[in-house]
Amino acid sequence: MATKKATKEAVKATPTPSGRLAAIGIEAICSYVASGNSLRAWSIENGFEQRTVLNWLEADSDRASHYARAREDRADAVFESLDDVSEQAVIAANAVEVAGLRLKADNIKWKLARMSAKKYGDKVELEHSGSLSVKRLTDDQLMELAAKGVPDAR
Repeated sequence: MATKKATKEAVKATPTPSGRLAAIGIEAICSYVASGNSLRAWSIENGFEQRTVLNWLEADSDRASHYARAREDRADAVFESLDDVSEQAVIAANAVEVAGLRLKADNIKWKLARMSAKKYGDKVELEHSGSLSVKRLTDDQLMELAAKGVPDAR
């Protein structure tokens, strides 16, 4: 593994953004994201446009799958940060602090529901009330409706 100094020198020696990204390496980007940080924050810290980094990641299927896994890990890391928030609420000095921490926890849960909806999103159940009638039509009747362009065959 290259040292930080050697990596920085390699990055400076490579003028193109994709060359600089290759010098930094997918592992560095994905470990940053997997630790709970955003790709946007990484891009800003390292002087890249986020779109450039995304294009570089998506240009190669291995990089894209590595980044997808890092995003899943990011959601898990953000989920684990909820424990820190709840521990802070336990030792909070007053109700205002608790209210602020509750807001922070709600924001984290909202973000998680969007980052990984299947895993952390709210379960939505759809219940139908009312009646449903099914009308059997012959092939000729269906062809006639299709010819008329009737969208609703009630």
